[in-house]
This record gives sequence, C-alpha cells and structure tokens, in this order.
Amino acid sequence: MNFPFEIENRPEEIIVNASSRYRIRIGENFILNELEKKIRLYDSAFLITDANLVKYQQENISKILEFPQIKGRYILEAGEREKNWKNLDLILTEMLKSDLNRNSLLIAFGGGVVGDIAGLAASLFMRGIDCHMVPTTLLAMVDSSVGGKTGINHL
Repeated sequence: MNFPFEIENRPEEIIVNASSRYRIRIGENFILNELEKKIRLYDSAFLITDANLVKYQQENISKILEFPQIKGRYILEAGEREKNWKNLDLILTEMLKSDLNRNSLLIAFGGGVVGDIAGLAASLFMRGIDCHMVPTTLLAMVDSSVGGKTGINHL
C-alpha cells in the first residue's frame, strides 16, 4: 500500500483535555527511550504485563526490567477473566512488597486487560500513583489507555 505521505519515525504528541490534561505520544520504535526518560523522574517503578507479552515482547520487557528504578513486576495470565479481585489484590500486595512510595510509577505494558487492572491498581495504591500506559493492541490504544477508564470484572 502506498501512502500519499511519508511516515516519519518520530513520535507525534496529542494533548487530551479531559478532567485533567495529559499528553499522548504516538510513534514507532521510540517507546524504550521515552519510557526510560519518564522512569528517571520517579523514585521507583513497577511493571504489569501479561504472559503472552512476556513470550512475544521478551526483548522489550527484559530491557524495561533492567532499568534500576524497576522494583517489582506482576505478570497476568492472558485474557479477560484475569481482570478480577484476586489479581488486583495480588498486584497491590506485590506493589507493597516492592517498597513503592507516592513517587513511584506503575507501568502497564499490554492490552486492554493489563491497562484496566493496572490503572485501577495505580489509583488505589497509596491513594493514587502515576500510571504510564504502553498499549500493545489497537483496542488498548484507543480504549483503555486513553480517558482513564479502569476496572475489573465483578464475577
């Protein structure tokens, strides 16, 4: 397919004006550099991802885990059924064990399930810490990573 324009390998920035204002960065192959810059602003960080991404994004996840600020991680099994109370409790427990504080960052590396449960965990931990979404599916890019929708399934 030929596009009528050149696709540049630099991120574009969009400002979202919701209840609070935030930036969305869109681009290709820049995520690790951008993420490392962001993580340096925090005392510590925690990664949430899923088992499929550990398999298919192993190189990127390994690089993220090498950042010295990463103090812990939680790996969900893949699938909607994992967005539940039990996993939310386990995530919050692991965050506590990782000695995170109010100046910690939660990184959600994954699709909609990861983004939803990670966003909720970030909002609950110490009455709220920052959450950085790294959406890996098209649905997560247009749904759970934008607008602040978070949650788990009740059943």
